[in-house]
Amino acid sequence: MVDILTNQTTNQEFSDFAVEQIHNVDVATTHHGEPSAQVCDLLLNKNGKLYIATSSQNPFFKDLIKQPKVIVNDYKGNGTMDSCGFSIRGTIQNVGHEYIDEIF
Repeated sequence: MVDILTNQTTNQEFSDFAVEQIHNVDVATTHHGEPSAQVCDLLLNKNGKLYIATSSQNPFFKDLIKQPKVIVNDYKGNGTMDSCGFSIRGTIQNVGHEYIDEIF
């Protein structure tokens, strides 16, 4: 586990930190052409990818399928000088139930 992130932190270390230490993130996409966001749990870091779970009945799921480009944001800390924040641009892919046993 990474206690302090530095400019030498690897992608794997950062992804582990995001899942284990941050966990809750804002995932932003669009809904009918308008900005839309939902708080999601980062549940798994596997093969260099971060995984969230949502129900296929959730309107947010439908938004992600229609517009899979997202921004994932969050931070950890108390105040400007002792916080770690991040923003990741990425593309969502529906993997079905492939990792459900690992996630839950």
